Amino acid sequence: MSGRVYEWKNLGESRTVRADVVIVGTGCGGATLAHELSKNGKKVVLIEEGGYYHTGTFDNRE
Repeated sequence: MSGRVYEWKNLGESRTVRADVVIVGTGCGGATLAHELSKNGKKVVLIEEGGYYHTGTFDNRE
């Protein structure tokens, strides 16, 4: 798992990201699915409308 975070405006001219699976929404379900798929060798891209928050900002009460 690379753990990279991209913002659309910073992808450059081509704005192409290759993946086996695209998951819309990075909440509890989307993140869990992405983790399981990546453990099984899939290249996963998550798309989220909201901002990026570091894990240290969460209180684990989703």
